[in-house]
Amino acid sequence: MSNQSDPDAVFDAIGDPMRRRVLEVLRAGELPVGELAARLPIGRPAVSKHLRVLQGAGLVRHRSEGTRNLYAVAPEGIAEAQRWLVGLWDEALGAFAAHVQEQEEPSEGPLEKESEMETIAPIRREVVVAAPPERAFDLFTASMGRWWPMATHSVYGAEATVAFEQGRLVERLGEQSAEWGVVLAWEPPHLLRMTWHPGNPEAESTDLTVRFLPHETGTRVELVHTGWERHALGEEAARNYGDGWPIVLRAFATLAGVA
Repeated sequence: MSNQSDPDAVFDAIGDPMRRRVLEVLRAGELPVGELAARLPIGRPAVSKHLRVLQGAGLVRHRSEGTRNLYAVAPEGIAEAQRWLVGLWDEALGAFAAHVQEQEEPSEGPLEKESEMETIAPIRREVVVAAPPERAFDLFTASMGRWWPMATHSVYGAEATVAFEQGRLVERLGEQSAEWGVVLAWEPPHLLRMTWHPGNPEAESTDLTVRFLPHETGTRVELVHTGWERHALGEEAARNYGDGWPIVLRAFATLAGVA
């Protein structure tokens, strides 16, 4: 009978728990059927049947010694099965690596991270308020309509309102509405990250990150605004926001308490 291993035959053979047990016993060395059966919870006829299947799969070999047939694990059969598994594993790893690389490549959408090609510097502003981080985060987000300077920094003016609605920041005036951005990360009381495009198409969205950091008895609110390359006005928009964010943060500090 051939000792050439065929993967289908191998895995069919070792799919049976008792045949795996036979292989485990034979790892210690060659044995005749009688001694093998003595170490297993089955009789000699069943052991002989399992040995025939294992031998047909190329996993067991035998030799005659006088009147006895001695059985042992066939290293070449095990090695062939191992090579098949290694090849499968290598292919799986290669596919996984390709998938990871694809996922790590920057997307072409408005939410991509700024690349090494970034040419307009991020806007960085901060303010320290008396409220602790939990309170500061809540006031900044849930109570934005109470402190945001709508008269000067909105789409529809002083009579409009602004609030977060199902992961989006929306300004409303009567039946009119304007989306300001989409929440990307909401991690109270430490982090808010979102796209930003009040009065502009979503394709021109920039990225806004606001962190709330413990500071003595209050909170340091750090704001970073990036992605100006996507904005139609580019550097001009960055300069305008650079001047505008301090006004907005001072309005927030009025409600949250100036430290």
